[in-house]
Amino acid sequence: MYRITWTIKASKLCNLRCRYCYEWEELDKPDRISLADWAKVFEAIKSHNALQSRRLGVEARAEIVWHGGEPLVLPSSYMREVLALQQDILGREALDHGVFVNAVQTNLYALPDEKLELLKAGGFKVGVSMDLAGGVRLSAGGRQTEDRVAANMDRLAEAGIPFGAIVVLAAHTAKHLRTIYDFMEHLNVSFRVLPLFPSPLNTPEAAFAISSEEMVAALNDLFVYWLERDFSVSVAPLKHYLQTALLHINGLESAPWRRREHGDGVLIVNTNGDLYQVLDAYEPELSLGNLFRQPIEEILVSPRYAASLDRNDAIEAAHCEACPFARTCNHGPVFESRLANRTGGPCAVAHPVQDFIAAHLRHIGFDESALGALEMRENAALDVA
Repeated sequence: MYRITWTIKASKLCNLRCRYCYEWEELDKPDRISLADWAKVFEAIKSHNALQSRRLGVEARAEIVWHGGEPLVLPSSYMREVLALQQDILGREALDHGVFVNAVQTNLYALPDEKLELLKAGGFKVGVSMDLAGGVRLSAGGRQTEDRVAANMDRLAEAGIPFGAIVVLAAHTAKHLRTIYDFMEHLNVSFRVLPLFPSPLNTPEAAFAISSEEMVAALNDLFVYWLERDFSVSVAPLKHYLQTALLHINGLESAPWRRREHGDGVLIVNTNGDLYQVLDAYEPELSLGNLFRQPIEEILVSPRYAASLDRNDAIEAAHCEACPFARTCNHGPVFESRLANRTGGPCAVAHPVQDFIAAHLRHIGFDESALGALEMRENAALDVA
């Protein structure tokens, strides 16, 4: 099966002012994607699924992530109009059968009852951005947000709406990852630890600034704790790092994901229609095209798209070929983090954490049979991805 995530920047308007936000300079802009342009996005998603299904000979599925800014500050009437348009274009049956799935990435600071009902009726998967450690994710008025977000997470759970969480790995969270794990474990919520992105306020002097070495140390410690807790909830990217290390220790191999062969995994649609890969956003000269002005079929055969494939190949060659985990890693980490060492050599975070995991498992006495059992237990416990 082929899967792709479409991250749609519906609007940059936000009710928070998180100090590390890479959208910082646009958080007060009320502009949002018009219904006419949403129609073009949905047509592109539908066409792209059909193209990839034919090219690869497998079923194609797409997750449509409403992103921002803060999507839940958008008027409910607007969101309902977009969902109705989506149903007209993508088809009720395809939506019911999970060919197309809605998701929303939200700070969950404001969750009025009408939005809660809309999320439930629309079958939304929810990703909650929450650090638990205070001081950085502040409201527009400068207030702390964590307690209010935690209360709204309880409301999601009570409503039966599936959700996970994203925690930004920065100076204010690095020393508290075990406490954050305990919080998520209590809620039975899987979460991702996301390395800090470059942003306007992310300078060396920033209180939340963190080095790659400090990220590695924090993730190593979290892995030890995760192992002690028997993988009770899924933790990304540690789940992938563990699988990579297990394959490496057992002398096995795993085929890498290559965009040129296997297709795009994530595409970002900016509010103005510009289409990007994750590492290229928002550099206009590196955009793949513009969905408001071009059909996806034209973009996929354009010189810009071809150049982006060449860039991917060059990045993979520079980082992955000399990495000892090259035969067991899917090569995804180098395309996920903007803090990867772009001058060459193995990933600045993924590689040393994978190396630590492999060494730690050997140190505590896992032989090959125990490692196989560990892998089976991990896969059974974490089949939520």
